Amino acid sequence: MASSLVEMSIKNVTAISVALQRVGSREGKRVIRAALNASGKPIVKDARKTVPVRTGMLKKSLGTKTQIFPNGDGVAIIGPRAGPKFLKVIKNAKGKEVKIRPSRYGHLVELGTINQPARPFLRPALVSAKGKAFNAFAVQFDISLAKAVARQRVKKK
Repeated sequence: MASSLVEMSIKNVTAISVALQRVGSREGKRVIRAALNASGKPIVKDARKTVPVRTGMLKKSLGTKTQIFPNGDGVAIIGPRAGPKFLKVIKNAKGKEVKIRPSRYGHLVELGTINQPARPFLRPALVSAKGKAFNAFAVQFDISLAKAVARQRVKKK
């Protein structure tokens, strides 16, 4: 099984790290989080176009979650989100109420089961939107860094 991890290499890291150090740890994490969120949007948009629809909850629940680690590394997690907003109660064939939680079955749709063939929607979206995601990351990183530098200037005055 191929890994779904996509790594980004950034050129001119020294200038970027100096700029992030200048704005501080908290603002630096804010900049990285904004850029990661922006990079996830094109992938989620493409995934929503191709996701199989039964109740529509899997499509609705697709989104991006970002996590910044203490060492400064960041991750954008793209997939079905959990929570009461993405819960649907339907009645099955016997009339019993069943809760539909996309975060609990999204991987089964993507990878398949013994009884159901795989119907991938995230991996094709990742492949098709990779370039858009990198561009969105770069653009949002520049915008967020400029805003962070401006906030630092205002604080110093």
